Amino acid sequence: MSKEIDNYDNDLYKTELNFTKGDNVYIYGDVDETFPKNIIVPFIELVQTKVKESNPTAINIHISSPGGLVHYCFDLISWMEYAKKKGIVINTYVTSTAYSAASVIAVVGTNRYVSRRAQLLIHFARGFDYSHNPEMTERNKQSFDFLQNEMIGVYTKYTKIKDIRKKLLADNFYISGGQELIKQGFADELF
Repeated sequence: MSKEIDNYDNDLYKTELNFTKGDNVYIYGDVDETFPKNIIVPFIELVQTKVKESNPTAINIHISSPGGLVHYCFDLISWMEYAKKKGIVINTYVTSTAYSAASVIAVVGTNRYVSRRAQLLIHFARGFDYSHNPEMTERNKQSFDFLQNEMIGVYTKYTKIKDIRKKLLADNFYISGGQELIKQGFADELF
């Protein structure tokens, strides 16, 4: 392998898939342990700057992600909702996929845009239980129930689906195509 190709591959491998640039947030990778550093903290800083502006421009969140950890998703949507309360417009754009935690992020925008090829995947959050005793098992169950109820609350608030719990129980419930996403209330408009 040539040195030029080897360097290209190394540079490509090091490229972050989740990043911010100006008023744009790009979520193209997993919602994982890098999410706070690459997305949440820069988003908070961007919101704090815009809150001080008399006529803030919109923040655009571009999503094509397999999803990931619901805790980080909830962090981001809490800040999205805060920004909206402060009069900052949050535009979300889904070009192809917004699966799992990424679908939760996608529905919270002020204006939610999707391509005709967009697809969302919804399901309950994955839980882990490393209990050592019955009391710990009960506390873990309460925490797990809290996460599920919060997810149901977000989808109920931002979509038109009335039987969201049933859809989430289907485990990997896909909503495919921009027009269908609009019809179900997961998006507002095609772009």
